[in-house]
Amino acid sequence: MNELLKKLGEPKQEIDVALILTSSVGKVFRKYSDFAYKVSCLDAGHAISQLELTANKNNLELVRINNWNNGYLENKLGLQSVKYEIISSVMALKS
Repeated sequence: MNELLKKLGEPKQEIDVALILTSSVGKVFRKYSDFAYKVSCLDAGHAISQLELTANKNNLELVRINNWNNGYLENKLGLQSVKYEIISSVMALKS
């Protein structure tokens, strides 16, 4: 886990949990059509805000990783064969 995040360049400190949020825009498209990408981003934003609240309440540090290599993560997670799957956010949780 730490190796994966170090490969991405962040965070510099050891972490306890890596959180990678993905969205299956293809599945969402069936219901929301052209609005699917926006709905997927809204869902990711909601999940991130809930993670932040939960982390803060439990005295944990949630570190957002601002830059990541999509190709590298898709390969590591086995997403390269999934059509219309996007990586919405990459974060690390530290106690």
